[in-house]
Amino acid sequence: RENVNPYNIEQIQDISNMLNLQDEEGNFKVEIYTGDFHTITNFINQNENYFLYMDPPYRPVTLGGFSSYHSSPFNDTKQVELSSFIRNTLTKPNIKWLLSNSDPHNLDKDDNFFDDLYEGFYIERIYASRRVNSNGNGRGDVTELLIKNY
Repeated sequence: RENVNPYNIEQIQDISNMLNLQDEEGNFKVEIYTGDFHTITNFINQNENYFLYMDPPYRPVTLGGFSSYHSSPFNDTKQVELSSFIRNTLTKPNIKWLLSNSDPHNLDKDDNFFDDLYEGFYIERIYASRRVNSNGNGRGDVTELLIKNY
């Protein structure tokens, strides 16, 4: 069996270079923040253009699936709260945003949770490979959602 390196070193270096771009004053052009989505408002200036990528804890795609990175679960109520925050706070001409999440159709073809929650925005289903799973049958390609306002 051939040893395959899953990393493209050249691509990683290119991404690193882009993330380290600076403006004329030496300020980084890309800033990465982690934390509660409400804190985004602390970093937004109405006079600047923004691209925001949000990667919340994914909605479980398997029964009993993982949904928490800490003691406070990011459940459906938090998903609805995030959607409301996006609609009420981030729907502005100077803000483009992209959100990723699991696709409930992997578990239930009739589960339109995100389709309903983000109606009116662009929703794209993409394939993602899952190579890590405690159950070997849970590995393979699944669809994920990319939801955006542009």
